[in-house]
Amino acid sequence: MSICKLRYSHVLAAFAAATVTLASAACSDSSQNAVAPVGASVSVNSGSNGQTGTAGQPLPQVISVEVLDQDGKPVPSVVVSWNIASGGGTVDSTTSTTDASGNASVQWTLGTKAGADSLLASIAVGATTMISATANAGNAAAVTLVSGDAQSIVSGSASQPLVVKVTDQFGNVVAGSVINWTVAGGGTLSGTSSTTDANGLAQIGLTTDASPAVYTVTATGAAGTPVSFTVTGT
Repeated sequence: MSICKLRYSHVLAAFAAATVTLASAACSDSSQNAVAPVGASVSVNSGSNGQTGTAGQPLPQVISVEVLDQDGKPVPSVVVSWNIASGGGTVDSTTSTTDASGNASVQWTLGTKAGADSLLASIAVGATTMISATANAGNAAAVTLVSGDAQSIVSGSASQPLVVKVTDQFGNVVAGSVINWTVAGGGTLSGTSSTTDANGLAQIGLTTDASPAVYTVTATGAAGTPVSFTVTGT
């Protein structure tokens, strides 16, 4: 083979290799994220919006949105960005990509404060949608004394209310939690149990005996250390 033919074959081989490289790059580019067309929209899928969960915990259902073009057709491979708008909390990923049906999802863990939370989903062309959720208090974790301790009253009379507050692990007030009451030293309680109200408060009253005495009233909840009050009848 002549030198010219040898060099020509080398050129052909190099050209073929370059062609393969360019083709591979093109194939790789085709699998990358797409850009949503102008006029595309993002909306919340059924079941995602308005969920109720426990503060500091993941919502029961993942959050799912749908990206459609201006003709209402699903747009695949579009990046959806997720940002906490209010209430704190976290998402398991700050971005996710739409599937063949134009859907993208994320797991949302609510903030630790009971109340309204919101999450913003957006795409590069500027379309956004807001998702809302409500965080409720968790299980009772602590019982604290609010008022009524260290009273001194006339024997045979009724005390001021003895009040406790029940909160969850994050300090959110817990409504509907049962407190059991006992008394040592005599006297009569107005009940053996009471239930916390919307502010997490429960109370009881003590009527002292006719003779002077010191009474210890104890409040015990579903969780937390029992709380004791001292009432002195004079």
